[in-house]
Amino acid sequence: AAPCQGLDAPLAGVWDAPRAAALRAALAASARPDAAATTARLTARLDAYAARWTRARVAACEATAVQRAQSPALLDLRMACLDRRLAEAGAMIDALAGPDGAALIERAIDAVARLPSIEACDDAAALLAPVPPPADAAARTQVAALGARLARASALIKLGQTDAAGPIAAAVADEARALGHPPLYGEALLVRGATEDKARVEATLREALTAAADGHDDRLAVMVWADLIFRVSREHGRHADARAWELAAEAALRRAGDAPEAEARLRQALGDARFAAGAYAEARAQLERALEVATAIDPEHPRVATALRRLGGVDTQQGRLDDARRRLEQVVAFWERTLGPDHHHVAVASNDLGLALQKQGALPEARRHLERALAIWERTLGPDHVSLGHALNNLALVALAQGEHAQARAFVARALAIWEPALGPDHLNVIAAVVTEADVELAAARPDEACARYERARAALARTVGLDHPYAPYAFTGLAECLLAQGRAAEALPHAERAVALRAATEVAADERARSQAALDRARAALRDR
Repeated sequence: AAPCQGLDAPLAGVWDAPRAAALRAALAASARPDAAATTARLTARLDAYAARWTRARVAACEATAVQRAQSPALLDLRMACLDRRLAEAGAMIDALAGPDGAALIERAIDAVARLPSIEACDDAAALLAPVPPPADAAARTQVAALGARLARASALIKLGQTDAAGPIAAAVADEARALGHPPLYGEALLVRGATEDKARVEATLREALTAAADGHDDRLAVMVWADLIFRVSREHGRHADARAWELAAEAALRRAGDAPEAEARLRQALGDARFAAGAYAEARAQLERALEVATAIDPEHPRVATALRRLGGVDTQQGRLDDARRRLEQVVAFWERTLGPDHHHVAVASNDLGLALQKQGALPEARRHLERALAIWERTLGPDHVSLGHALNNLALVALAQGEHAQARAFVARALAIWEPALGPDHLNVIAAVVTEADVELAAARPDEACARYERARAALARTVGLDHPYAPYAFTGLAECLLAQGRAAEALPHAERAVALRAATEVAADERARSQAALDRARAALRDR
């Protein structure tokens, strides 16, 4: 008898005809106009994932039982890896097919696309490298059970349910530590870190690095370094620390060997960290590698669009606006093709494209893309969701460039009315909107109001991310300009000097540097003419 038949049996009750019907019924309750199309895309992705899972399970079995090319121990590792994959997929399907499924439809396709790779379970070197599961059968069973619970937490995170995932990951971490199995403990800490705020996450991820080292799991270490560097840089503004850790992260990647998924995650994190620090040329190099690796793994995976989008942001900041437009149009098309025309990610990409077009001076096109983003968000998220603030602030910039000061003022006022209560007065989004508001007042020949807002932005930056942040030159340049408009050149001079110095230390577009330099030139000229 063939020894590897019936290996798809575990799919029963996880992803079969009744579960598919339950999922369709749950998502049909959504009021979204694209619910049917989203459900069709989702079931097709889950069908493909289940088929790959079955093929991998058969191949693993045949390598040992038919070809005699693989040890029973490696077979156990491959099967355990596939069991974890099925557990995460099952947890995701349970959530989507449950009573809250309709509320999760926005994230459903993207979450399924981010399910862990089936193919990674074929990588013998990666499976054999970490400390193996315990020899004791009862302990091995406990490790498997903990792994299944951790897979559920990971699935919930992908669906945006971090509040539900946090306690699960924390409990698994505690039990894995007591069990003394470092690889599982480190993985649980990595998952737990994804649910924690910036005040707690660093300690958790540092502990995860120790567990990865104890478990000889270099791939896990790479992913932990990626998350630690990203969050310390983006959330704390500690760019020097992030840069100092890159050497250790690169060393872990070299030890991990052929680890494309871990490398894609690390390159994206390094690129994002460099972008946050204003080191755009270095960010570009990391992001281009992230895009290359991600495309080689799966050209339809969301990480491809993520890398493309960030590269478009680098292009926008450096004034390479034709390149930015090309990349961001690709991102819009990617999400339209994979998620449908009314998805949140389409709105995000349309907003980014609108900003690039605004900077390019293509104002009618910019307004069209920004209005599309705003309409998608209003329709799918409601009129007060924080996402709307991005499109509103950028629409204010377009209206300002078109000389429509009243309309610009209304757009940015609405952005602030959404962002300030939700995010707090010192959030970077709020600071950006305050600068936009100040720009509008300055253009409307109201320098007193403009100066008050630029000073508010400067003070907020000083309290939070520091005055070396890439946003700071906007506040300093604006302060210099409004003080000049008030005839206060001596007070304007140090602000203009600071703005020019900060611009010189980053790699922003020429027009941004020119604006700061012009303010400095005007201040010096006014003082010479006295």
